[in-house]
Amino acid sequence: MPALLRITLWLLLILNCPQAAAYDLSQRLDELTLEVQLSTPGAYAKLDRLGARVLTATPLQQMRWHVLRCEAAISNQSLSEAQQAINSGLAVAEKLKKPQLIAYMNACEANNLMMLGKYDQALETINKAIHGAGAGHAMGLSLMRRADIYADQGDLEAALDDLHQALTWMESTHDRMPIYQPHPALISYSLARTYYYLGDSLRSDALFEQAIQQAPQGSTLSWIIQVNHTFTLMQQERYQDARARMEQLEKLVPTMDELAQARFNLLFSKLSLKLERYSDAYNYANLALGMFSDLAMDERQARARSFLAEAAFHLERFEEANYQLKLARERFTLEQDARVLTELDWIESQGEALQGNYQRAYKLQLRYHDAYADQQENLRKEALLQQKVQLDQKIDRNRAQLATQSSSYFKLHNQLMVWQVVASLSLLLWLIWLLFRLTSSKQIPSLPDNDDHLDWRTRLERALASTDRTLPVVKFVWEGSGLSDKLRKRIRNKDIRINDLMIECGDRQLLILLVDANEAEAERLRYRLSRNLAEAGHSNISTGVARTHPLDQADSLLARLECNQIQHSLMLSENVIRPDKPQWRR
Repeated sequence: MPALLRITLWLLLILNCPQAAAYDLSQRLDELTLEVQLSTPGAYAKLDRLGARVLTATPLQQMRWHVLRCEAAISNQSLSEAQQAINSGLAVAEKLKKPQLIAYMNACEANNLMMLGKYDQALETINKAIHGAGAGHAMGLSLMRRADIYADQGDLEAALDDLHQALTWMESTHDRMPIYQPHPALISYSLARTYYYLGDSLRSDALFEQAIQQAPQGSTLSWIIQVNHTFTLMQQERYQDARARMEQLEKLVPTMDELAQARFNLLFSKLSLKLERYSDAYNYANLALGMFSDLAMDERQARARSFLAEAAFHLERFEEANYQLKLARERFTLEQDARVLTELDWIESQGEALQGNYQRAYKLQLRYHDAYADQQENLRKEALLQQKVQLDQKIDRNRAQLATQSSSYFKLHNQLMVWQVVASLSLLLWLIWLLFRLTSSKQIPSLPDNDDHLDWRTRLERALASTDRTLPVVKFVWEGSGLSDKLRKRIRNKDIRINDLMIECGDRQLLILLVDANEAEAERLRYRLSRNLAEAGHSNISTGVARTHPLDQADSLLARLECNQIQHSLMLSENVIRPDKPQWRR
């Protein structure tokens, strides 16, 4: 017996091990999803360590791992490693026959191409993710990525439209749970950035604050959003707000890789220069220069040298400033970057003025203004040219779409020509039958009214059940005495027809069902009887008109009549209060 029990326990353990391992892997992927959404450093390395376990995991877990690995590579790794993650994910998608994974990989590849500056290829790739098979699973992420591409290209209206669609898509599951979607704070941040580019600073600030509240405090994503908000405040020349925000950020610097830290040191140096904190600007630029030197990024080193030179001029370290400015100018001359060279002329003019060389400073200022004016003119021409190219592309797309639609309409017209003849003949036959039906009817059917011993609700139920047509019904309610015999006789003999049905609902309510009548006849009857009731001395007369339908019962019909009666009373002129005098004063 003990041996049998041990065997049973071993079998249960063996059977439960795969399930426990799968649950543990799924829980681990849930934890790493949040880290990837928040751009947490080290997420890529943690995902790499799960590679061996993913090989034996379920298809859904394999897809999640590849999508998270690709997104983490874009955030924390080099572009070459990101491309390797994309290729690996596409190979797994082909093996598993999962089109939704291809959509996620296309969205990731579009992000990679955008970071490389290849916007046309990025737009083509993201459109594959949006319009291809399995697009619904990655639609929210894909729309947000396309919005970023549009925003960088200057098509801000299209970017805003895609962002709102992405937000709507991610708020509703559409019966398809996404494998991965960006953090809500990232959507708010993208909206804030787009509205800032559109010049709507008020809405941009509100969205920046919303994004900061949505992102967990202390996360890398929260810190990035706050840094960019500080930059927009500086661009709006709101230096006091920018200074307060920057002092908070310096206490909350998260752990990040060297490249990200170098970029933010460079940004802090620029912010400090704008805020006239030259000592801080010098320190941040010096740190960024050392980090970019370790990463062998020459162009970024030169940019750090320009900030270092500007700060050194204001700190009266003129020799060091001239040396750093010379090295920066050599690099940007080699790159033929006219924009940065113009900025270097402005920095040098400031340095010459601080050293008392005002003639040299004046000449540099003139050269700077001339170059700046030329750059603005070139930017304006490039913007107009870009708008023309975008307009031409839209016109070409619309022409192609119109040609396709015209061809489809022409084919459809040819197919429907025979059906038009058939439909015309069918309509003619139907009209002949309808005319025959109308002329062959001998009399208008009447509603049953021979059960005077029954109560009024039962009579109404029977009347509704005896006809399969819709009938207009008029209801009268008044205050005072009930109907007199004289008025009742007059209504039956003069106001209604012989086939109509009159039901008295108590002493001061009256229902009249009209057979084969329209709304105009019902309205005329309502007006005529209301006047007769008023002449007979009844007061506070209210009426309601409704039309029955084949499934009506007494309660539903009476409810509609009551509703129409209330609406009619609300529309009476005596209930409208108008001021006797104007409400304004001169």
